[in-house]
Amino acid sequence: MAQNVAMKVIAAVLGLVTLLAIRSALYNGVQTAMTSATTNKSGQCLVLVGATTSLQDGGTYIVGSIRNQCDRPFLDVTTVFKLDPPMQGPMAHSSGFYSQAYSREVKPHELRKFKSAMPVPADTIFHLDSIRGF
Repeated sequence: MAQNVAMKVIAAVLGLVTLLAIRSALYNGVQTAMTSATTNKSGQCLVLVGATTSLQDGGTYIVGSIRNQCDRPFLDVTTVFKLDPPMQGPMAHSSGFYSQAYSREVKPHELRKFKSAMPVPADTIFHLDSIRGF
């Protein structure tokens, strides 16, 4: 009888250890998958090919192209430009402004044209701040 109890205790302990091992493996698998899916790898994949300003629809916009250099698509891409403050006027001493362009569903290895969401001053000087994709 004592032997039966000992076997049941050993089986229960082995079962518990097995369940903990399975739980740990599942947790690590989910954590790895989530980290991979949510890590912003766009810095390695998305590059600015070129940008300039263009007079369109009565306003000056930043236009250009980005390229997805990776094998994965990006559902949403935001290209951010920092605008230098004007040399004179009330905004001359500001820290600068930003302009953004949005692209949707950028396929792997696709070259995609963009246009800033809002017009910018005609004589603006701008620099790429970031490209983020998810």
